[in-house]
Amino acid sequence: MADPIPELRIPSARAAGTAAAGVSSLGRWPEKSSPTSAAPRLPAAADATWYAAQDIDVYPRPEAPLRFTQPHGVGEAVVRLTLWLRIDERGEVVEVSAGEPGIPAGWVDAARANLAGIRFTPARKDERAVKSRLLLSVSFAAAGTTRD
Repeated sequence: MADPIPELRIPSARAAGTAAAGVSSLGRWPEKSSPTSAAPRLPAAADATWYAAQDIDVYPRPEAPLRFTQPHGVGEAVVRLTLWLRIDERGEVVEVSAGEPGIPAGWVDAARANLAGIRFTPARKDERAVKSRLLLSVSFAAAGTTRD
């Protein structure tokens, strides 16, 4: 003779204290939650805006002194130039470009190299870290020396 089929018992929602797997003990879908119930919050969409200096509440600040050294072979003169910086919401410099026409690429490359290891406290707008785009005036010292 074959083994008897075991009896399957499903506890009622009242006995279990909750409906199992989203179905009530009567086999109906549970009632929709009320609008006052706490719905899970979705993360805010990433802000893709690069904010200009006039649009931010707190400017980004370098976490270490900015020291710029000239590219090799350009002479002993101290050179001052303007650069655009893009600093992301984590404080990393992600782009360095010429802030005025006529700046040789070697100088922009030297600025990129000098800024590569510098972290910034990111800009803030409405109490949150944001991406920023700033114009920075830089003085390059002769190779082998530094200038703040």
